[in-house]
Amino acid sequence: MIDPLAITDEDAEGLSRLAQAQLRLATRLSERALDEPDVDAACHLARASERVARGYRQSLLLKSRLKRDRDAEAREAAAAPGGRTVHEQSQINQRIREVFAAVDRVIAEHAEALDDEDVDDMRTFLLATLEDESQDHGFLDEPIEAHIVRMREMFVDLPPSGGSRDSDETEDEAEVQPTDSS
Repeated sequence: MIDPLAITDEDAEGLSRLAQAQLRLATRLSERALDEPDVDAACHLARASERVARGYRQSLLLKSRLKRDRDAEAREAAAAPGGRTVHEQSQINQRIREVFAAVDRVIAEHAEALDDEDVDDMRTFLLATLEDESQDHGFLDEPIEAHIVRMREMFVDLPPSGGSRDSDETEDEAEVQPTDSS
């Protein structure tokens, strides 16, 4: 996603050109103020020079902040897993939690029919799979619903909730047996 408030390289270059123009103007105004024989005119030029010089200093300060921010972003991206910023990693972690919670509800619905160890293994597998998939740089581009559907499909062979996976009785055998009418 593009940040509309981000400063582009073109913007930074424009700021540099503006700072240079402010420096030239401040210098010219100062020189004219020194050469001006009329005291009132010299004071007017000196005040104008000082205003332009203040703008120049502010431009330099902004340039240094932009450089510091860009350097910090580069360090952050280099230090983050997969070259991601802290914000991107935070979004990925949130997506993992949301998908995990949705699929964990399905696992929980079937927990009675499973051993505790099986449930723990399923949850561990789910989390590992999500963390593995999150390494793909398109992880956040995919709708959350698609993640949930794909993860739920991994557990389609869960036994029906409330039932037992080890039950010897099949659905066909559970049907009503014909009664002897003799």
